[in-house]
Amino acid sequence: MEITENNIASLTDEQLEAAFNLRKKQKAEQQKKQRDAYENTRNDIVNMCTMAAKLIEESLADLHKQTFGDLTTFREMMKEYGDLPKNSKGGFTIANDEGTMKITLKQRNLGDYDERADLAEEHIRGFFERTLQASDPNTFEMLMSLLERKKGKLEYSRVMQVLSFEDRYDDPDWKTACKLLKESYNHTGTKWYIEFNVKDGDGDTWRPLNLNLASL
Repeated sequence: MEITENNIASLTDEQLEAAFNLRKKQKAEQQKKQRDAYENTRNDIVNMCTMAAKLIEESLADLHKQTFGDLTTFREMMKEYGDLPKNSKGGFTIANDEGTMKITLKQRNLGDYDERADLAEEHIRGFFERTLQASDPNTFEMLMSLLERKKGKLEYSRVMQVLSFEDRYDDPDWKTACKLLKESYNHTGTKWYIEFNVKDGDGDTWRPLNLNLASL
């Protein structure tokens, strides 16, 4: 029986209780359907997307293994052919004949600088402030920027840029600083990076293929 304002007064307590229980049951069933739909959707998203991500991860691992092996083999061919500079640390870039695709192999040294790097920075800053800051402010700003830390650490490549100026100055502070910088570095290993680039559109600009999900 449908309960309305007109007939509610004529219903017995038993009828009202039955209607209330029925409504309560219907509401619980509706809530369960909503909960089941929510949980099923959540489960489907997690399972399907994660399975797809795992397939991509496996494909990327296979791609890296295959490409690194091919590039390592080709690097030996470059050495034999004489196409690899003697001062090369192993990294290089190769492109297809059409100039529309290229692969770069990069090497990165892993390590960190100890407390002697802080002492070196004090010597460098003292030297710069006594000399370059006034006579050559652009070089002063450039060199000091190379000693800026990222997440509290000096970057190896940037320190190497500073040390490339080692023979340019004879100041005792500068010489001491370069010596401390070189001694403070503790090499822990080497990591290789592979970059893929293509030319799109007008064919004038290289575009890196983005294989990093977080940066898309």
